[in-house]
Amino acid sequence: AAQVVELVADFEVSNERTSDVRYLADMTVRFNADAVHRFLRDNGLAYAENQSKPVVVVPVFGAAGTAQLWQEENPWWMAWAARPPDDALVPLVVPLGDLADMSAVTAEQALAGDMDRLGALTKRYGADDVLITQAILGDQHVVGAEATGNLNLQVGTSRLGRRQQSTVIETFAQAEGESIPALYARAVESVAGAVQEDWKQRNLLRPGAVQEITVRVPVQGLDDWLKIKRKLAGVAGVQRSEVRTLSRAETEVGLTFVGDAQQLVLAMAQSDLDLAFDESDGWSLRVRGAE
Repeated sequence: AAQVVELVADFEVSNERTSDVRYLADMTVRFNADAVHRFLRDNGLAYAENQSKPVVVVPVFGAAGTAQLWQEENPWWMAWAARPPDDALVPLVVPLGDLADMSAVTAEQALAGDMDRLGALTKRYGADDVLITQAILGDQHVVGAEATGNLNLQVGTSRLGRRQQSTVIETFAQAEGESIPALYARAVESVAGAVQEDWKQRNLLRPGAVQEITVRVPVQGLDDWLKIKRKLAGVAGVQRSEVRTLSRAETEVGLTFVGDAQQLVLAMAQSDLDLAFDESDGWSLRVRGAE
């Protein structure tokens, strides 16, 4: 109990209800981030805290040529839309499916990985990547909610954008007595869980893996540097940033961080910071889109 108290920043009690025999309430506990980090490091526990930018889910139903995306009869899209939101490391956003979305991309363009079209979706929903997930039901004509049997649902999933990766194909067998909507819901949770696990494994920070690099930051004045400094404060894994030289055109910063350089590059990207290495000039950092 004493250890737990040291990790807690504060708590609050709300929505209290009482009766002659019961007391009910909601308790919200907020933890001290620095204390939790120390606890994990002291116990040799790897952890991931780098949150991805939102990823737009594009659920396509059916094989190429007959694939459906925005149509109301797309049960795969409906299964994703019914999934409750969560506070995960990778926020998954299902498009609204309104006229703007429909005009942005078709099912065939999504399956072809047309990033010019898909880019309109990512821009609209503040994302970098899209998750193309295609579901094909074994007996495509059997779509009733009560239909049960030995149907197979084949799901192929690719994440496209700044991080390209290969397609993962899974097959979900319908359980005895399981409705087709329940089969879709189970497959959705499996795909979403795999996305979270992949991101977590790529961003695990291992205690003891502390490094330091010197970074050049081109700036156009003090305001530029202060903007970057604020962004650096929110980058997962960065323990300390120390200004070594400061001029009107450039700031040289020493960064102390946990993990490896590629993890740091990925973490920076989630805060719209581009960290790059050049053989002649070393590490440089700039806000994404800056000249």
